[in-house]
Amino acid sequence: MMNLKTFFKNIFNTKEISDDNIRKFAQTHVSRLTAANTGGIYTPQLTAVQALYTAFANAINAEDVALANQQGSTITADDYFYEFKTAISQKEGIVRGIFGVNSAQYQAFFPEGLSEYSAATKGNVEMLMNRIVQAATLYNASLTPDFLPLFTANKTNYINARNAQLQNIGGVEVLKSATAVARQALTTQLMKNLLIIASNNVGDTTLLEDFFDQSFIRSNTAPDDGSIQGTVAPTATVNIENTGLAIDTDFTLTNTGTQPLKFGIETADNIPVALGILVAPNATIVATYLQLLGVNPPGSMFLNVTNTGIAAGSYSVLIE
Repeated sequence: MMNLKTFFKNIFNTKEISDDNIRKFAQTHVSRLTAANTGGIYTPQLTAVQALYTAFANAINAEDVALANQQGSTITADDYFYEFKTAISQKEGIVRGIFGVNSAQYQAFFPEGLSEYSAATKGNVEMLMNRIVQAATLYNASLTPDFLPLFTANKTNYINARNAQLQNIGGVEVLKSATAVARQALTTQLMKNLLIIASNNVGDTTLLEDFFDQSFIRSNTAPDDGSIQGTVAPTATVNIENTGLAIDTDFTLTNTGTQPLKFGIETADNIPVALGILVAPNATIVATYLQLLGVNPPGSMFLNVTNTGIAAGSYSVLIE
């Protein structure tokens, strides 16, 4: 028999369902609920889910616009970054020709030679740009007329583009948080609607399609019990779930492969399981959140699996 705790969970609150698929699922639900709202029986649920769907869709749209702006500013900053590296490679010959490679002037521009600039990263390129502009300002009278203006403009353009990029990255992160909040509210209402509609139609599963289209959130091959299945490469770590976990969550951990797998709750999705629970091949273990948490702080949300074997492993996890 299915664990009754499942009916108290928000089954839509999972990383297995993308924001876009939740949006499509909710949009279709609103349309079908509107059509099936005979006599206004579901008007409270329809009103609530419509408002939350709109808020979530607006949040996704705002995040998408901000992400596009971030990507645009990243491209611009990258263009100026590579423009600097190309220009300094081309202009090094001018400095060498005017002052000589062993001169103090040349050392002011290239204390470690041209290779320092070839290996420049975004972490040190502003320092290198400052050095070139300062040296070019000091020796401007001996240089070609375009030398100082070229690198001054390049530095200004890069810094402006980089600042815009960082601001846009910060804006995207803020909007991602807003989207997450809107999604939590929408999925909670979707779960409420599902339970209310199911309570009015107990025993008649054929009516589900009158209200919901599962194709947006569930593949045809997905197991009916809601378990999550996957594979993990040798010595690798995979995140199974990172939302909806709580202190009262239970886990049925099945190793469906031939390699020993270690399951645990970690603080990030890329952290190998340090303690956790080791599940042998073809074995199943039922564990609690606290058993999987180990020494990590309560509230950690990343259920990870680490393959401790030498070949690919596979798993099936039911979260209740």
